[in-house]
Amino acid sequence: MRPAHRLISSGSPFERTYGYSRAVVSGDEIHVSGTTGYDYEAMTMPDDPAEQARAIYATLAEVL
Repeated sequence: MRPAHRLISSGSPFERTYGYSRAVVSGDEIHVSGTTGYDYEAMTMPDDPAEQARAIYATLAEVL
């Protein structure tokens, strides 16, 4: 029997525009996709890679 899937959205307009979910829960696993270093509070892509990494983790923390 295949586990049920649950889609998780962050509410980003990109998810609606491009048709994806931030994460998919399948059984006891969570699969994350489409998460970039975009800063959703400032609505910009930081130039600094470290800031991009922090933005990725902030997005994931908010969604999960």
